[in-house]
Amino acid sequence: FFGIMGCAVAFLGYAFVFEDGVFGAAGKVLFGLKLGEVNTFNEEVRDATEADFAVRPRSGRYVGASTEDDGGDQGVTTDLEFGAGGTITGSGRDSEDGRYTLSGRWGPPAEPQEVARCAWIERYPRQSVFGTEENDAFDVAVTASVLKNGNIDVLFCSSIGVSGSVVLRRRRGI
Repeated sequence: FFGIMGCAVAFLGYAFVFEDGVFGAAGKVLFGLKLGEVNTFNEEVRDATEADFAVRPRSGRYVGASTEDDGGDQGVTTDLEFGAGGTITGSGRDSEDGRYTLSGRWGPPAEPQEVARCAWIERYPRQSVFGTEENDAFDVAVTASVLKNGNIDVLFCSSIGVSGSVVLRRRRGI
């Protein structure tokens, strides 16, 4: 469904592999490509009909653990609100990177195992993490598939050149 796996890119028949993560100019290019994917999806969903939004994914708290190309894997907690007409809003906290807000769109599935497809932008403000160090503000472009089993398969690429994936599982009772 989404052409870029996280930020691993096959472009014009060439595969780009970065041993130590994606940083600098290459990271900016890959973030730009992922951001383009998010924007294209959001434009497509704006043209969807009411029937395309008949099966709304479940809102709530989702948890998981990221796998990141820089080795900075971390716990992820995300509160997602799937709105009528295909909107997504929410907030979350990563165990290393801190708090963020998100907004984007969800739309009809592309594959039989999906309930919906999603794309959103996470915004991390400049913040102190664990009271020890302050990180600069950055954005993360996300594409995701909501599966029939309730999990959300996420691929992401950040404006600071880190990409990866996470499987989010809905936390029961919240």
